[in-house]
Amino acid sequence: MICPNCKRRISKDDKFCGYCGLILKKEVLEEKLVEENRFSFKQPVSHLILLYVFTLGIYGIYWFYKTWKQIKKHTKATFSPGWRTVSLFIPFYNIWRVYTLFNDIKSLRLKADFSESPSPGWLTFLFFLFTFLTNRLPDPWYLLGFLGVLPLLFAQGALNEYWEKEQEGRKEKIKFSTKEIVVLVIGGIVLALILWVAFISENEYGIEEGFGLFPKETQQISKIPPSILPEKFFQPQPLGNQIGKFSENQAIMANLPAVVMVACPYDHDTEA
Repeated sequence: MICPNCKRRISKDDKFCGYCGLILKKEVLEEKLVEENRFSFKQPVSHLILLYVFTLGIYGIYWFYKTWKQIKKHTKATFSPGWRTVSLFIPFYNIWRVYTLFNDIKSLRLKADFSESPSPGWLTFLFFLFTFLTNRLPDPWYLLGFLGVLPLLFAQGALNEYWEKEQEGRKEKIKFSTKEIVVLVIGGIVLALILWVAFISENEYGIEEGFGLFPKETQQISKIPPSILPEKFFQPQPLGNQIGKFSENQAIMANLPAVVMVACPYDHDTEA
C-alpha cells in the first residue's frame, strides 16, 4: 500500500509509516469507511437486465446475495447472506426464502413512508413460474425463461427508490465495474453460440430434425431413395431365417455399390 502522506510504498500491516511516522491504522480505517459510504446501493435496471441475460440467468443468484448483503449492512442485521443464497437451491424452502426477501423490501419501504410497494406474493409466483418454464419448454421457447428477470426488475426499482431516499447525497454507480465487463464479454460469447445453434439455418444445413455438422451436399450422398433399394432390403427377417441365407444377403450387398452410384449426384465416369 501507499502512505497517504509521503506517498511511499509500505506494508499493509504497518501501524505507522517508517518514512514519515504517520499513524496508519486509524487513517486506513477511516479512508475505507469513506470509500464504502461514497456510493449508493442503487443499481440501474439496465445493468440488471444485461447481466441477467448475458449470464443466462445465473446473475439472478448473485443478485439475491448482493441484495441480502446490502439489507444486512443497512439494517445491521445478523443473518448470513451466503447461507440464504445457498438456501435458494433447496426445493420448497427456496420459495419461502425468496418471498421473505421481497417482503423485506416491502417492509423497508413502509418504514420509509412509501405508500405503494410490489406484492411479495406475486413477485415470488412470477419468479418461480418463469424458472419452471425455462426447464420445461422446448427449443427455442425456453428463451422465455429470460422473463424471470421481471420480478427482479420490480424489486430493484422499489429498492432504488428506497436507497435514493435513505442514502441521499451518495453517488450512483452508472458504469459497469471491471468484473461486470468481463462477465458480459464471456456471457455474450456463450449466448451468441447458443443462439446460433438454436436458430441454425435449415436451408444451409438441410436438417429437418435436430442438428448436424454436414451441409446438404454431403448429406445427399447418404440419402438413398427407397425405390432404388431392393425390396427385400426393407423386409426384416427373423434371426433364425437369416442364418444360412448368406447367398441372398450377398446378392443384396453386391448391388449396393451400384445403388450408391445412382444416388450420388457426382459424375462416376471420371477416374479417381
